[in-house]
Amino acid sequence: MRIAVTGGSGDIGTYVCDELIAQGHEVVCLDIAEPRIQTEFRQCDLTDLDTACDAVSDCEQIVHLAAIPDPFGDLPLEEVLGRNTVLSYNLFEAARRTGIRRVVYAGSESGSGFGIHEAELIPLYLPIDEEHPQWPHEAYSLSKYFGESIGANYARAFGLEVVSLRYTAVWLQRNAEAVEQMVAHARRGDGLETLEPKDWLGGYIAVRDVARAFVAASKFRFADTDIPFEAFCLSARDTCIQVPTLELAQARFGALPPLKDSRLFEDNPYASMFDIRKAKRLLGWEPAWTWRDFEKWEL
Repeated sequence: MRIAVTGGSGDIGTYVCDELIAQGHEVVCLDIAEPRIQTEFRQCDLTDLDTACDAVSDCEQIVHLAAIPDPFGDLPLEEVLGRNTVLSYNLFEAARRTGIRRVVYAGSESGSGFGIHEAELIPLYLPIDEEHPQWPHEAYSLSKYFGESIGANYARAFGLEVVSLRYTAVWLQRNAEAVEQMVAHARRGDGLETLEPKDWLGGYIAVRDVARAFVAASKFRFADTDIPFEAFCLSARDTCIQVPTLELAQARFGALPPLKDSRLFEDNPYASMFDIRKAKRLLGWEPAWTWRDFEKWEL
């Protein structure tokens, strides 16, 4: 299959391109910067709709990763929100105009309100799954939420097949120093007293596991449905905080939220607060890596 990967030269896009190529797909990298791996490359500014349409016109699917990856750089927050939302609109609209049947969207657990955040919200229940309301409230989170919403509405209005992957914080080379500190805390079994606000719920995922999920999403078969849209939560199996998850939740939220399924935490006391079982059930995907394997990771 011929797949356009927007943002294919980026920290995550590089691995997604590599994994798709390894599975026998033709990959067209759409980006401003040249890719770090050998693949077809089209240098383009996808904030222009006509350019986006031209760039994907000979492809069968789109994997949409292109975005300002977080709100912590030098760009004004309104530009983070605006550019990411425009990119998403342009790629969904380009798919519609050119007859492409599927877009796999790089969502985020930030869109839930429990990733990058400015308010410490309390979930309605644990684990947080795809049915939980999304409460984004800062520029990056809103941009990811708006992008997914555009995709869901295009699925409803035009029958475009859309798969959104809501993955937790991806451990990458650019955040390797912070990752190494978190792994060191986990190996020592540090308790709650060592945690900082940025640690939040301890959600994380290996970049290779993210790339594998994009491959799985590219071949996902929708059941008979009027709206061909699915979202999937993705994370490692457990948190990167060596405190039992329900104890961590009690400390974070002041009281333990109701448990939608207590069995998850009985089977694995350190299980992620994000429920990844739908991805296993429907995508056939599950994470291969945890912080315990960190030295073997390819960042």
